[in-house]
Amino acid sequence: MLNTGIGYTQAPTVSITGLSTVGVGTYIYNETITGELSGVTAKIRDFRTITSTTPGVLPVTNIRVSLNTGKFSPGETVVGTISSARYTVLSYDTESYDNPYDTNEEIELEADDILDFSESNPFGNY
Repeated sequence: MLNTGIGYTQAPTVSITGLSTVGVGTYIYNETITGELSGVTAKIRDFRTITSTTPGVLPVTNIRVSLNTGKFSPGETVVGTISSARYTVLSYDTESYDNPYDTNEEIELEADDILDFSESNPFGNY
């Protein structure tokens, strides 16, 4: 990668999925968050508030995390260790999301051309 970050005058904003609008602060990318009830920790990957264009519909704050040590409980508050941002979890989804910088699928497709798993395990018996 060349010239990564050039042109930024301030740090990009991070966003969150599955949280309510009940909260305060802004989580920092790669910051560790901790659930107050469960003690579960995770790293912030995305944090944003989505505002609806429909009148009367409240905005939703979404957070995406990785490296979880467990599952956050609905109703618990998650706190950022650096920013001290606090939000209450409404729901928790374990589905993965696509990151434009992930290369795992490309690597897997290339590996399938190198190793043949169709007849047996090339690494030995199990």
